[in-house]
Amino acid sequence: MWNIETQAYQVYVTNIPPAKMSVMDIANAYCLRWEIEIIFRQLKSQFRLSDFPTRKAVAVEALIYASLITLVVSRTFLVELRRRFPNLKERMPFERWSAIFAEFAVSILHSLLENRRRKQRRKSNLLELMFKEAIDPNAARSGGLIGRVENCISMKSYVFSNA
Repeated sequence: MWNIETQAYQVYVTNIPPAKMSVMDIANAYCLRWEIEIIFRQLKSQFRLSDFPTRKAVAVEALIYASLITLVVSRTFLVELRRRFPNLKERMPFERWSAIFAEFAVSILHSLLENRRRKQRRKSNLLELMFKEAIDPNAARSGGLIGRVENCISMKSYVFSNA
């Protein structure tokens, strides 16, 4: 498959016959595979999926759910930030955000609970700080593999052939 942006071919090796799956389908499947790898890496490194302090099945199951819920909340939060600030979308990578979110998650929860106890809503400086930290300061950075994986499903810069 020819990548117009990099002016190079991308080669995918597979045992799937060309009649069963097109080049574009194979490229999309590869992108999704990498997205799954990134999600597991985030779950293990930022959301503590691999740090279980117990071997009790019930506790482990609860911790797995807690990790998954934290990932979903983190990603939902970032999607909303990207929607509200589309000009900064490319500078807010998922992995950078997940590390920031994991660092501040307990503080956010405490702040939300405190506001609820006082039955008031006040703006948290935590959210402003997280937003500022989410923006990658290196505007010239291309995004590397992670940026390509996040954008690969659109496949705008590829020319497909069965060759």
